[in-house]
Amino acid sequence: MQTSVDISTKSDIVSFIVFKRRLRQQIKRISYVLIAFLFICFLLLCIYKRQNISNFFSKSSIAISKIVDVVFTVKVNKVRVHLDKNSIIDDAEVDDIIAKLSGDKISKEKMKKIVADIMENNKFIENVYIRKTLANGELSVYIKEKKVIGVFYNDECLKQTNCAKSIITVDNQIIPYHKMKNDDNILKIYGKIGVVDLSKVHKVLKKYGLLEKIAHIQFYTSGRFDLVLKNKLLIKLPSANWTKAIQQFNKLDSEFLLSTDIQSIKYIDLRVADKVFIGSK
Repeated sequence: MQTSVDISTKSDIVSFIVFKRRLRQQIKRISYVLIAFLFICFLLLCIYKRQNISNFFSKSSIAISKIVDVVFTVKVNKVRVHLDKNSIIDDAEVDDIIAKLSGDKISKEKMKKIVADIMENNKFIENVYIRKTLANGELSVYIKEKKVIGVFYNDECLKQTNCAKSIITVDNQIIPYHKMKNDDNILKIYGKIGVVDLSKVHKVLKKYGLLEKIAHIQFYTSGRFDLVLKNKLLIKLPSANWTKAIQQFNKLDSEFLLSTDIQSIKYIDLRVADKVFIGSK
């Protein structure tokens, strides 16, 4: 059985589809022209009304900021302080942070001021982040301390105990001293700093497992430094190629020194390349 379709009907359908496509193209062109026209009008308006528009947006942003501040103002029921690898902040300082954030209500603006205050008064803090839980009014405070290399003592500290000292961080920052929980085990640094990259020294000593054996490091204006071990042994290092000298001492420490009476040795001098001089007491 065969069916027939009117050819004129097919033609009408094709014509309609073509018309529809052309109409869409025309609408797109008109839209682009309209957008361009509005953009040009806006630019002209900015040129002639710059001051007024600036004031308008400024006032609008202030208004929006106030609305956001009101919306995010929460009643604080509990404050939790989370410390990342804490070695400096003590319990009294944690209590002080909790007291500042506790209260009937706290706004976003107030939180910013408190965070700025914490950072300003505690130079050893690297970052403070506060997360709010609106459902139960709980604030979680995340505090990250700067990583400490050691404590720097000025020359007076070699003669007296009550002297000025500072904390040196892993990025070679010198910040005011603050008592640390592991104060007795922290690396002590004396002499002229700034000549050698302390961060690199710390990394090399850690690599060879020497940090735990060192009592203090003495730096000199010439750019070289000595290691004083906890067993009183003095290691003299050169200003150049000191990493190779430390590697050389590490080999001695694991071989020669284990079979030698360490108490009879006063110093090991590694200042001359590929040579080891040992001084007896």
